[in-house]
Amino acid sequence: MPVAENRKRVYVTLSDDMVDKIDVYRNQMGLTRSAFCAYVIGQNVMAMDKAMSVLDDSAKRLIKTAEKSIPR
Repeated sequence: MPVAENRKRVYVTLSDDMVDKIDVYRNQMGLTRSAFCAYVIGQNVMAMDKAMSVLDDSAKRLIKTAEKSIPR
């Protein structure tokens, strides 16, 4: 099956144990190995985006607080 224009193929190398674990979960979810890996990667990238956004917002608030507390 051809890869859609807005998608890219990514190759990874995993241990046999990791592939076995992936196969257990993907079978339970009724997904292909590729679909399962795309799902897991997508979920984790979204979580990382959220975490980085929270950290960035916190850093900005901390800087503002620090700037207000510095006497001029």
